[in-house]
Amino acid sequence: MLGLNRDILVGMGASISASSAAAHYLGGGDPGRAASLISAVDYGTFLSVFAAAFYISNRRRYAGAGRRDLRRDLWRLAVSMGSAELVYIACRWSSLYLLLGTGGDPLAASLASQAASTAAYLAALNLGARLVGLFR
Repeated sequence: MLGLNRDILVGMGASISASSAAAHYLGGGDPGRAASLISAVDYGTFLSVFAAAFYISNRRRYAGAGRRDLRRDLWRLAVSMGSAELVYIACRWSSLYLLLGTGGDPLAASLASQAASTAAYLAALNLGARLVGLFR
């Protein structure tokens, strides 16, 4: 579980940087459009970096394992991450839209939204991982 959370935190760190830069450039326009574009940059960066970090962390673990073990763990990971991603996207987009709509600083809005949605995401992910038995 610690390795998965480490890989997620690496991905989150990269997505914070990318979404902060996107918020800086896109924050002055329409809040709905800006929230959608910033969330897309955030999500794309997170998934790319997380996938690379997860692969690097686990490439030896599955080298000798059969396809069945790999397929089972990937299914469990997809189920637990998929539900957590829904929580993350809902929290991220709605809070970013509301904060951008107040007319405040786009960078501060992005960081506050990122912090709240990351906490919700990690809670949902760890709960989902326990429920599907990802780390038995």
